[in-house]
Amino acid sequence: MGLPSTQTVPTAAQRATAADPAVISLLKGIPVGDPVTGQVTLVQPDQQDFHDILGRVDHVFSARDRLSIRYAYDRFKRSALFDSSNFLSYRDGSTIVSQNILLHESHVFSSRLLNDTRFSYSREKASRGPAANALSVSDLGVALPYQPVKAIQQIRVNGAFNFGDNPSASFVRNNFTWSDDVSWVLGKHALRFGGVLERSRVDLDNKFFQPAEFSFNGLTNFLAGKLRASVNWR
Repeated sequence: MGLPSTQTVPTAAQRATAADPAVISLLKGIPVGDPVTGQVTLVQPDQQDFHDILGRVDHVFSARDRLSIRYAYDRFKRSALFDSSNFLSYRDGSTIVSQNILLHESHVFSSRLLNDTRFSYSREKASRGPAANALSVSDLGVALPYQPVKAIQQIRVNGAFNFGDNPSASFVRNNFTWSDDVSWVLGKHALRFGGVLERSRVDLDNKFFQPAEFSFNGLTNFLAGKLRASVNWR
């Protein structure tokens, strides 16, 4: 369970003065404020899940050859939240999955020559987005030239309430690493040399600002549908 928060929203008397159709639709999802203070207190449920797996296998082929394999898996999930009777509780969900596998092979060529070879692959995917039943401002009657996702990024009334969260996005990183180390005793000298080859790939898919942000300068302008500013990127 999350922490309680208090916001100022239109009272029943103030709602009766709303003139803009989109604002009237929006108010259906905003709780009615206290008739005196106009305030409402809410608590966002906060459900989080953690999963971890770690495994390792070691195999000795011979006195000169051994192989080690390690695998790690971590998954974090936070549930999204959308309540059609209380838009103020709107919140994105997020999932972060991290995986890593390492192969390590040691080979003894002789009492003076040792080789260590490693290969690792790691992948991390972080994704976020609204609940499956979330609305967009288009569903409230706002005409946008471009809105491919069902999300509300931000609706802010200065000095009163605000809600929304970042729209859908995914951030994927793949990393491949090859390394080799040689230890060689040559007479009175001990030589160590090796190298590392790494390849990384990052894929981003971010719909930031596509659902648009809306800002109103106070409740009076909000109820009249008079915007202070709006931002929408394609």
